Amino acid sequence: MKVGFPMKCVDGEVTTIYNQVGVAEVEKEGTVSVQALSTVRWSMTIGRGEPPEGTG
Repeated sequence: MKVGFPMKCVDGEVTTIYNQVGVAEVEKEGTVSVQALSTVRWSMTIGRGEPPEGTG
């Protein structure tokens, strides 16, 4: 399974982006990567398990 969330980063602009992918019966390990210019600061949170309440 390959999923991408391309987004444009603007110098000096702070943006919050929320993406969620629900996949049933996936038990294998996964890999996450980020490609950005060295001047871009970013952070992410990744969770695995039951979806948060209200999103199912």
